[in-house]
Amino acid sequence: MKVLNRIGEGFGRIGSGIKKIGCAIGRRAKKHKVLTLVLVLVLGAGAFLSYRSWSAVRAVSGKMAYNFVRTTTLTKGSLSDSVSTTGTVGSANTSTVSYASSGNGSAAPKIKTVQVAVGDTVAAGDVVITLDTADIEESIAKEKENIADEVASAQDKYDTALAAYNKAVATAENYESSVATAAASLATAQTNYNNAVSSVASFQTTYNNAAAAQEAAGNAYNAKLAAYNEAVSANNAAQAAAAADPANQELSAAASAANATMGAADAEQQNAKAAYENLVQATAAAQTALNNAKSACNYQNYEQAVNTAQNSYAQARSALDQYEKTVETCTSTLKQTKETLTKVSSSDALESLQEQLAACSLKAETAGKVTALNASVGSTPNGTLATIQDTGALKITITIEEADIHEVAVGMSCYITTDATANAISGTLTQIDPVANQNGSFGAEVTVNDADSGLLIGMNATVEIVKSETEDCFMVPIDAVGTEEGSSDKFVYRKTGGSGADSTFEKVTVTTGASNDYYIEINAAELTEGDIVRSSADLTQGVEETAEEQTGGLGLGSLFGGLFGGQSSGQGVPGGTPPSGNGTMSGGNRGNGGNGGTPPSGGMPSGGPGGQG
Repeated sequence: MKVLNRIGEGFGRIGSGIKKIGCAIGRRAKKHKVLTLVLVLVLGAGAFLSYRSWSAVRAVSGKMAYNFVRTTTLTKGSLSDSVSTTGTVGSANTSTVSYASSGNGSAAPKIKTVQVAVGDTVAAGDVVITLDTADIEESIAKEKENIADEVASAQDKYDTALAAYNKAVATAENYESSVATAAASLATAQTNYNNAVSSVASFQTTYNNAAAAQEAAGNAYNAKLAAYNEAVSANNAAQAAAAADPANQELSAAASAANATMGAADAEQQNAKAAYENLVQATAAAQTALNNAKSACNYQNYEQAVNTAQNSYAQARSALDQYEKTVETCTSTLKQTKETLTKVSSSDALESLQEQLAACSLKAETAGKVTALNASVGSTPNGTLATIQDTGALKITITIEEADIHEVAVGMSCYITTDATANAISGTLTQIDPVANQNGSFGAEVTVNDADSGLLIGMNATVEIVKSETEDCFMVPIDAVGTEEGSSDKFVYRKTGGSGADSTFEKVTVTTGASNDYYIEINAAELTEGDIVRSSADLTQGVEETAEEQTGGLGLGSLFGGLFGGQSSGQGVPGGTPPSGNGTMSGGNRGNGGNGGTPPSGGMPSGGPGGQG
């Protein structure tokens, strides 16, 4: 009964495992529709057969025995957790060739030559298609004739202005030279004059002082003379009054006083006159000495030379100023005539025609291969004439489901596989649309890193966006790791001996690391490469058969051998070599699936041996 109880617990765990797998399938149903359908059918059959088998087992009281045990051989490998999607190969650098109409309403020229074919490789700037330019070239010739006369007239005006400008500049330069010469002469004359002034400075000072003293003495003499004249007048009046009244003593006394005052004033004015006359003589002597000194140093000549040099400089400066204005006028005229000449040398019409001529040589904007061509000789260019794609720079246009969008980011590494290429190809997620499309998924682009990838534009590709990748680690199927009851400790069963259903195992405590939907990283000091680990930590898992009675219908050994050991072709569960090319854990050694039960009444035989997992 203990065995039966353990088997019952095993089926309960199988049911729980089926529920978990169902949840995982739900998460990937949109991306793996075919795989989802297959798994749903298999799990449904497994649930049904589990029920049938358990019903049969409950009726059996005999011994149970394992027909096989799934195992996994430990090897170092690369464990990746990724988001899978599909997309189409395209070029990262695509350009088109088309004819740009002039917009003047004229008809587009016909195609004259097509110099490439689909599949040809071109470089940027290569001429792909040429158009008929005969009409445009004729129009250009006529337009050039129209502007020739204007150019000749403008050239004459420019030449005249240039000659006037050159003459004005030359004249101004001559006057500049005259100004410089006059300035030098003025400086020399000024120096000589200054030297002469210095040599007579003391005489000039003596004369200036004498002249000042003479002026002061003259002013004093005039004042004394005026006072004397007033005293004379007063005396005359007093004497007349006294003579008219001789008996009047007061008038007689006044006359005597007035006469005395007049005498004193006369003496003062005589003294002032004498002093003035002396100073006049001194001033004259100083003047004579100054004149002699000036004559001795040629003062008069130097003074005259300065005046002459100043006049010459002023005249030269005035002439220069006048011609500088003439130069400015000639410069303005020259600039205007040059602008006119430049303007009439071309025209908007001519430039437009030349642009049209250049546009008749349709060139490749980028290097690449011609992948589409819509042009024939003699036809009118319309729309896109050629498509050029760089086959050495490829991208994969993909969509990312809403459930996965927050798990990926630009810059993540990718692995690309197709039905037409043997090995996985390196790529990088370079763009994610910020807004979902109508289906709720997000457009994205993966840049192909390998130049010689073997991919061709238009191929369908599967892309694995690597969220995380752990190198050089031990990994086992997720079911191979168990948890101790009442503890968070993890363990695996390592094989210690025996073979097949008689294999024996021991518990080895492990720590776990990175994981994906199928595998998990394990670490333990006791584990070494080559160790064999049970693929399920649930000891009830494995096809069992009673010793006394066969169960009818599909044998559990066949069912689980096919389900867990591989597909009908003998392929294991997802494992093997990942897109990176680094060997990862295989699905484990698939044991003998058993022959299943012999159908008691012609029932369906078992699926046969499970093959290697």
